[in-house]
Amino acid sequence: MSKLILEVASPEVLNDSWKRLKNDMAMWSEGLSKQDMKNNIVYHLTRLADDLKTGKYQPSNVRYATVAKADGKKRTISAFTLRDKVVQRAVLTVIEKY
Repeated sequence: MSKLILEVASPEVLNDSWKRLKNDMAMWSEGLSKQDMKNNIVYHLTRLADDLKTGKYQPSNVRYATVAKADGKKRTISAFTLRDKVVQRAVLTVIEKY
């Protein structure tokens, strides 16, 4: 396992990433609300760390929505789960050190 994955999966980095995103409105994962996740945060962050370390982590499917802009054109919005956003933030936190 690479040193970078170990850093990304560390409790400190994942917890910091969660704190930065805790006001995000996204669901934690498909079928699990953010509130349900918050009720058992240690379990979910530990499980996420384990999935990262063992190579079992798989990003969720991205949801797409098309919205109209003020000028009449349309734009596509991509919606990631909060779980995936936490991993993205953790990766960014680690690679910014280098």
